[in-house]
Amino acid sequence: MNIKLMESNTWQHESTIEIKEIIDNDNFPCIFGKKASRNNTIQWLLCESSDNQKNFFLKGVIDYTNFIKAILPEERLLYPLIAVIQSNAKSLKEEHEIAWEFIQYLIDNEPKQWLLDVPQDPNNYEWCLCFNEVQLFINISSSKHLKYKNRNLGKDICLVINPRQIFDVVAPLNKAKGIKIRQKIRERVEAYNGFPAPKELGFLVIKIIWSGNSINFVSKAVWKIQNVL
Repeated sequence: MNIKLMESNTWQHESTIEIKEIIDNDNFPCIFGKKASRNNTIQWLLCESSDNQKNFFLKGVIDYTNFIKAILPEERLLYPLIAVIQSNAKSLKEEHEIAWEFIQYLIDNEPKQWLLDVPQDPNNYEWCLCFNEVQLFINISSSKHLKYKNRNLGKDICLVINPRQIFDVVAPLNKAKGIKIRQKIRERVEAYNGFPAPKELGFLVIKIIWSGNSINFVSKAVWKIQNVL
């Protein structure tokens, strides 16, 4: 959805304008997000934090992943999805709980079979979240991230969703160019936040807890951040 097509004076319009202003700041660390913002290729999904919005969120992520599958891998970097969840949460813990509820809803309503080339065992280092036949990388941004400003995109909760494999294309860990790009982003994060970046930045560090047929996610990096706020 293009933000120019949204009605003004709505929470959706105000939130997307706020997010773009943050991303467009010269010092914002994510160089790929800044380029997508300049090109006006960010995909938007705007949800209220209510149970009846979870199905809207699910359909939106299905539409997004269908779109991603239809374009070339090297083009996918410029089409991140920012799912904005309207929030009146009073704490970081509450914001994270809302965000994980939405993510869990995706997992519980997976429309396709798990990808054959991705391990289903979450303890396997090659495991990652799959949805609608796409490997996904999701980070949570929220207003209560007061110290880690790079995880604060304004007053509402944001799930920033990218196809995970784009990072293998633009910043492969087995090539000097990829290491250089990751290091550049680390340096920008450190400058933006004003202190050293977590050692996990640039690497997938996730603790997975199985619960029946579903998966509950707790990001080690996220909880470390919460503990130092």
